[in-house]
Amino acid sequence: MKNLMKAAHKMAKEIKAEYPEVNYKFQLGLCISYLSKENNEAVTDVVYAAAEKAVNELGADDFKWNTWEKNGLKRIYISLVWYKKGRISKETKCGYIDVIADEYVTVDKYTKIYNVISKEVA
Repeated sequence: MKNLMKAAHKMAKEIKAEYPEVNYKFQLGLCISYLSKENNEAVTDVVYAAAEKAVNELGADDFKWNTWEKNGLKRIYISLVWYKKGRISKETKCGYIDVIADEYVTVDKYTKIYNVISKEVA
């Protein structure tokens, strides 16, 4: 997944350089989607689009993805982030995408999770 993100950033930067009017975050999402399908990795486009929308609706500065793999499981954790003076001042967890089952999971018994699709706190 790390290589996928590097390749997606590289592709998005090249497109942004050629077409300056393109929104970089949106283009990055398209590149991730394209490369993940090309590599047969199941990154859910709907969740990515919903996270992008949640950033705008909640006034977050950005969102981030973190890939976790262990014992045959593969998950992509999503968080909305707010920055203050160049550092993360607030982070809201949004659950994870189970890459193997290709589903969005918003259940965590230890922390509150913001569901970016239903726009509710679970």
